[in-house]
Amino acid sequence: MWGCGPVRPGALKPRRASRDTDLMAITRRIPLGRLSAHDNFMQSPVWGLAKRGRRVTPLAFELDDAPSLLVLVHRAGPDASYAYVPWGPEPARESRTGTYLEALSSELRRWLPRDCAFVRFDLPWISPWNDEPGDRPPVSTRELEINFGTREHRLRKAPTDVQPADTMVVDLAEDDRLLGRMRSKTRYNIRLARRRGVQVRPASPDELDRWYEMYHRTMERHGKTVHGRHHFSRLVEATVSAPRAGVVPGVPAEDHNLRLLLAERHGRTLAGLFLAVSGSYAIYLYGASADRDRRAMPAYLLQWEAMRLARRLGADRYDMFGVPPDRRPGHPMHGLLRFKEGFGGRHVARRGCWDFPYDHERYRVLAGREAADRGYHG
Repeated sequence: MWGCGPVRPGALKPRRASRDTDLMAITRRIPLGRLSAHDNFMQSPVWGLAKRGRRVTPLAFELDDAPSLLVLVHRAGPDASYAYVPWGPEPARESRTGTYLEALSSELRRWLPRDCAFVRFDLPWISPWNDEPGDRPPVSTRELEINFGTREHRLRKAPTDVQPADTMVVDLAEDDRLLGRMRSKTRYNIRLARRRGVQVRPASPDELDRWYEMYHRTMERHGKTVHGRHHFSRLVEATVSAPRAGVVPGVPAEDHNLRLLLAERHGRTLAGLFLAVSGSYAIYLYGASADRDRRAMPAYLLQWEAMRLARRLGADRYDMFGVPPDRRPGHPMHGLLRFKEGFGGRHVARRGCWDFPYDHERYRVLAGREAADRGYHG
């Protein structure tokens, strides 16, 4: 991304209220540790602390008619910034989707830097076209739908989705029931991995380098954007420090968990993943695999053990975090789709990222850069 210094403290003072406050009002700024997203890891204190850095300022707000809200303000150059809301806000009534976002955008404007070009909502809301993967309306139709009833008709589908909009969600249960929902080949490969000596264990923070080396090779092998090692070290550090930042009364500090799991065979690390659990919702956040010993099926056992751990930590849903919306066998990610489908989950399509421009000229420039850079990272 395009870098410069952090947001100036003075730029975060609220300005005069907008006229569009009939549906939404921000009561006040709150410390990150007061975020109350029990089932949403990306609206948690951990995620906010992990993202805080030279170019990103996390802000937390208390809302008058909804759970708290985490907003990440990104510097995009010497005279431009943008705001990103990871997996937020909480779903509104479907009849007021666009007007809800429009009102919230106007309220947020008071608290954002004057050079903020737009606010981006990475909506966790279920898409109206959830049951039609690969056969969804064009962007123009979706923009008409979400802007229906708004005053300014400003909401735009973002050039890219930061977090995956399509995914598979597994409803967790006792081992026998969970296995029974899986495809027979998936069950077979889980047992095969055990027979071939694969073992899954939790890793310590000291083993982050081992994970990162494997992750880096995996991303390069698949032509994906590679996060720097500091991205993962900040995430681990935030998990430890978040409880000390001040938690919501009545919510235990362990409500947000992050675990690194490694699959090994004969002393060699074959696969690994980061498991994030927030309340009753678990996410397969990051994964990696080695080139060697693939026939030992380590990835299958790794997912199985991650689901079992998530359930022990209190989760009842496990998000496999990303599948292609196109189910055609010729799609380059069809193999990944088949792998994740095998665990017995249900397809979920979220609305993805939507932008509300404040400065149309700056927005056009930044959107063009985003397309050239293959997306933002929130």
